[in-house]
Amino acid sequence: MTLLLSILAFLLPLGPSGASSAKPDDPHLRNFENCLDLLNDCDASQLSALERKAVDEARLDHNFQDCFDGFSTCDPSKLSAAERTLTERTTHDRNLQSCLSGIGECDEHGLSAEERQVVAEARQIENLKSCLDTLFDCHTDRLSPWEQKAAATARQNHNLGNCLDDLGACDRSQLSAEELKDVQRAADARNLNACLSGRDTCDRSRLTAGERQEAAQALGPRR
Repeated sequence: MTLLLSILAFLLPLGPSGASSAKPDDPHLRNFENCLDLLNDCDASQLSALERKAVDEARLDHNFQDCFDGFSTCDPSKLSAAERTLTERTTHDRNLQSCLSGIGECDEHGLSAEERQVVAEARQIENLKSCLDTLFDCHTDRLSPWEQKAAATARQNHNLGNCLDDLGACDRSQLSAEELKDVQRAADARNLNACLSGRDTCDRSRLTAGERQEAAQALGPRR
């Protein structure tokens, strides 16, 4: 940064008042800035030796940032030993995070034995969560016996909830006799509410005599 400042100070001499005497549209300065920013509109032949050195340093800094961020434009051969160590550590940490989260590419060959064990445990936990949440990416074959029981209970509860709420897939064959009664009571309650509200989904044939009278009173006399 000291080198860049010295160059800019050379290119932008200060007048007596302390303000820069360089013109804002100075073509040479604009070209130098384009080269520093690694833009295509850079004419390296117009640079002085000191400016070319600053541009080379800017390219090295840009390459280091690309390597640090894991970009494909990274050229490892242009890194210093310290930069290579830092980028390798960062790449390793980023890969470990991808393996733990299941997001992005995971290279298990780059992990230590201890890290692979941690990743395996994380995947086991994530799979158990998927099974308990009855998600499609659940792999029951990877569950332990107690986990399979817990997942089966979760599926039963999820199915019962769908049947009670009349939402999603409902497999009545998986319900007990008592649960079937609960589901029927829930359906009757929804139907009664529909009739009381005058909705088209009302099935008056399912109402008791008292419920039909209640629905008629709720809707008032028909014109």
